[in-house]
Amino acid sequence: RLVAKNARWDIEHKLESNIESYISLLQDSKPVVVREVIRNMKEIVPYKPQLLPILQEAFLTIPLQNYKESMANLIVRDQEDFEKWIEKRTKEDLI
Repeated sequence: RLVAKNARWDIEHKLESNIESYISLLQDSKPVVVREVIRNMKEIVPYKPQLLPILQEAFLTIPLQNYKESMANLIVRDQEDFEKWIEKRTKEDLI
């Protein structure tokens, strides 16, 4: 969460340098971690829009089959919410 929250002040581009490490959390064995990472992506994109394609592509790597169906469905819903949020912000020219 702190990584995402600090995207606003990252003038040294540390997030870009370490984005793979952040994205790797989408592979975590705990679905709660995956959901938190997806939700926190909304903190990154307004300040690092160049990372959006990388973040969206990372969604394809989430091992949904490793989670109970109920949790996998929640992760998919979080992904959809993020995509809707991106679409809305794009229409408003905020990204």
